[in-house]
Amino acid sequence: MPRLLIVGGGLTGIAAAVETKRQSLDWTLFEAADRLGGRVATDIVDGFAIDRGFQVLLTSYPSLEEHVEALDLGRFIPGALVRIEGDKGVRWSRAIDPWRRPLDVFSIGWRHAVPPKDALRVARLRAGIHRDDPRAAGLDTRQYLQHLGMSERVMERFFVPFFGGVLLDRELSAPASFLRRLFSFFSRGDAAIPRGGMGSLPARLADGLPGHRLRLGTPVDSVEDGGLRVDGEHVKGRVLLCVEPDCAARLMGDTVGQGPGWYQTTTVYYTPDVLPKELSRPILTLSGSASVIHHIAPLSVVAPSLAPEGRHLVSVSHDGVADAGLEPQIAAELGRWFPDAGWRLVAVTPIARALPRWDGPPAPFLKLANGLWRAGDGVADRSIEGALSSGRHAVEAMV
Repeated sequence: MPRLLIVGGGLTGIAAAVETKRQSLDWTLFEAADRLGGRVATDIVDGFAIDRGFQVLLTSYPSLEEHVEALDLGRFIPGALVRIEGDKGVRWSRAIDPWRRPLDVFSIGWRHAVPPKDALRVARLRAGIHRDDPRAAGLDTRQYLQHLGMSERVMERFFVPFFGGVLLDRELSAPASFLRRLFSFFSRGDAAIPRGGMGSLPARLADGLPGHRLRLGTPVDSVEDGGLRVDGEHVKGRVLLCVEPDCAARLMGDTVGQGPGWYQTTTVYYTPDVLPKELSRPILTLSGSASVIHHIAPLSVVAPSLAPEGRHLVSVSHDGVADAGLEPQIAAELGRWFPDAGWRLVAVTPIARALPRWDGPPAPFLKLANGLWRAGDGVADRSIEGALSSGRHAVEAMV
């Protein structure tokens, strides 16, 4: 087989490189940055491990099965704590997976977020999640949930803040088929963070890749017949593009097909003087009412090593990138929710290119021409599993 040229060293490119190495192929990976990992990275700020945007992995992802133990994960409780503000004041409601945490069914207040009739509908959805549902065909997530009879109350208090936060899309416009796959992963595994931060994931996946085949800090100029142009040199081989949609279009000389755009997010990291009791358990907190805060994660409760000893790290996320006035608004709202905590700012991470928007049903990979393929979460599911499985399946198809 001709040499395989992988363009892009994010999760998809890493997965493709691992598969080519497993099959003993001749390959080279080109990455414009000086590191692997793409949009998954962790920076150390004043001793705190700061991910570039709030990210988690799911332990049920098939592509991560052999890596879960080595990643040394801190795990969230399956479900969420929902803060609801109304005429009767503030209510806290636990929406916990009763199959995996049955005793939490008896916790007070869960009906505020998930009314009993909606709980039955969610139970039916969960019971049939591993079978195909023809009703999902052609529907987006919001349409499908409405088709299942979910009330506006549970939509706005749970599905929009929870899955809207996961998908970075509060309109819930993702294909219903993806919601079902995602719901299945959540029902079978835990949301988790490596104790070294999410940057530990690409480092673990790339461990063992031979350095002489990784050309970091080497941007590709263009795709040409039978190969690539890099630093003015033509390199022959089959090409697998594992880059973002607009980058793939540019490399192919397509000035029109720049892709569907991006979902955006801003995550603000704080350390409190006193950790509020509502944030003392490893569970995601959602805003079930209108707020500039969309969800809060007590990161150092989930994985204590993310913060210096004796300190706490809390992330507050907003789905979208705003101007410099966003952080003061979040700080004011956080102070209103937990006035005695003493919040200290650690870092602000606005991510303008967090996830590719949906522009049609997902595919495992794309064959663009003879000797030219494309993979990634801009082609497959917008998830870590989508990125990894896309790179692996593309290589399997190419050989």
